[in-house]
Amino acid sequence: MSKFVIGMDLGGTRIKSAVFDADAGWRIAAERMDATEADKGPEHVLNRMKRIAHELMKEAGIGPMDVSCMGMGIPGLLDPREGLSILSPNFPEWENIHVVDRMGRSSFFRFSSIMMFVSTCTGSGGLAPAGAAGT
Repeated sequence: MSKFVIGMDLGGTRIKSAVFDADAGWRIAAERMDATEADKGPEHVLNRMKRIAHELMKEAGIGPMDVSCMGMGIPGLLDPREGLSILSPNFPEWENIHVVDRMGRSSFFRFSSIMMFVSTCTGSGGLAPAGAAGT
């Protein structure tokens, strides 16, 4: 079975995201760019990220069991071990947000074994092959 990777780059104004097919030389299976809508708060942004990931998988013709990991590039101060965004100056009210935990508790991901991690946007170059979602 083919394994896929989801990469998301959370920016102050846009969320760039893509699904990569590891078995096909990291071919982009689906990609998109969406408004972040950070002014609507962290819960709204996290829900957008969940919905975007779900729609990307649907577009790529895969489900959560086909995804081996999901990496999220997030600006600001992070604790990658905890999957915690401590502070992000681009986002109002974005303090001590357990991004990995909140994404993993999504009903869509709950029963899968997707490894999720966060990295600062500048340190997330290894999340996915160069050229991901236009970056």
